[in-house]
Amino acid sequence: MPTEPMTSLKLRIPTQKVGYLIGYHGETIRRITREFGLQQIYVEKHDCPDAPEMREVTLYGPAAAIERATPQVIEITSERSLVWMKLSTEGAGPSLDTIKDIMARTYAQIDLSRDEQDGKVLCKIIGSWQAIADTRRELELLCAEAPPAPPRCQ
Repeated sequence: MPTEPMTSLKLRIPTQKVGYLIGYHGETIRRITREFGLQQIYVEKHDCPDAPEMREVTLYGPAAAIERATPQVIEITSERSLVWMKLSTEGAGPSLDTIKDIMARTYAQIDLSRDEQDGKVLCKIIGSWQAIADTRRELELLCAEAPPAPPRCQ
């Protein structure tokens, strides 16, 4: 059974978007590598403070895997938007594992904090408009399906 020869594709992305491609502790770049069957994604390093505005990213693997992964890499590193939403957490709020699962499916970044005034969860979603819409839909569904919270002692 012959294996597909390895090839590479070089992309140039804005330096300030590199973190979105790498993800928290490298999760996004590892997920893309696994999901699309790439051998490796290499991000050119720039250690000097006057680094250029663009960084070179090399996708390495079978041609079919590179073809499938390229649109996802471009979307992740393209223009990003930010949306705030409040989550009603009358039931059990979303767990960290649930948030990580949603981020893995939608490729959006989610940051949670508690609103001190009303105790609700503030959710900051960063990503493409499609990723934001998908994330909002999943979070709203999650909160709607949450079981009621147990009574609290006063």
